[in-house]
Amino acid sequence: MELTLIESCLLGALIFCFLIQLYFSLFVHLKLALVKVDPIPETGRKPLSVVICARNEVNNLTEYLPSVLEQNYPDYEVIVVNDRSWMVHVNYWKPLKNNISTLKLFT
Repeated sequence: MELTLIESCLLGALIFCFLIQLYFSLFVHLKLALVKVDPIPETGRKPLSVVICARNEVNNLTEYLPSVLEQNYPDYEVIVVNDRSWMVHVNYWKPLKNNISTLKLFT
């Protein structure tokens, strides 16, 4: 039995799709199955970092940063990045940086 041109192309496409699925099953999915997950710490929660990028946002940070800092999560840090602000309020940042251990400031 001889195949026509269309049947040959369809059979070739079917074999090509089968080989792609075989590759994914053997290599990609196998890698996902063998990924080692870090153990959960004794507290049951991993450390958390909150990164806030702020550019001229002193008014919003004055209003909302205290609620972010009042979290009851056991191990967290808040990182505020000053993104080229031209409204620098040093008087606002100094007391916060000195009094709150979970707050880190970068300019």
